[in-house]
Amino acid sequence: MIPVILAGGSGTRFWPLSRRARPKQLIALWGDNPMIAETYERIAGLDDQGRALLVLGQHHLALTTEALAAYQSPGLEYVVEPRARNTAPAIALAAARAEAIAGDDPIAIFPSDHFIGGTKAFEACLRLADERARQGAIVTLGVPPTRPETAPKPATATLKVRAPSTPSPVRAPSR
Repeated sequence: MIPVILAGGSGTRFWPLSRRARPKQLIALWGDNPMIAETYERIAGLDDQGRALLVLGQHHLALTTEALAAYQSPGLEYVVEPRARNTAPAIALAAARAEAIAGDDPIAIFPSDHFIGGTKAFEACLRLADERARQGAIVTLGVPPTRPETAPKPATATLKVRAPSTPSPVRAPSR
């Protein structure tokens, strides 16, 4: 599974801490490392060949490279968007690059600015997601909403898989 980190952003969510020149993924909101470093550390081992893609704008490349300096590996590739066009075009760009370097291997898309506790449960969900994706399923990991909410809050993980051979959702452990 090829991990893809989406690291765009306009720096408006946590103003005045984040700005266009330093969006929230480049800020350490908890711990000592910026969120993008936490994200990379969490997903760096997903691909058995160490490959990972990071999609970002040219204006964030230098700061992102600096934020990830301790984690640099030959398999980490920065994919620079020609211009910011939001999430779907960024994923399409990453999917095209992933296909060029890994053929039909599944990809996993991760935002660069999320906190995920319960790392072992998350890793278990990703292993199951990889297995199901290799069987042809489209897999989404997410938090089932209970109401409209814009503020961060603790969440439990749910894995839902839909495939021709799997007519009902599969729930992974919430821990």
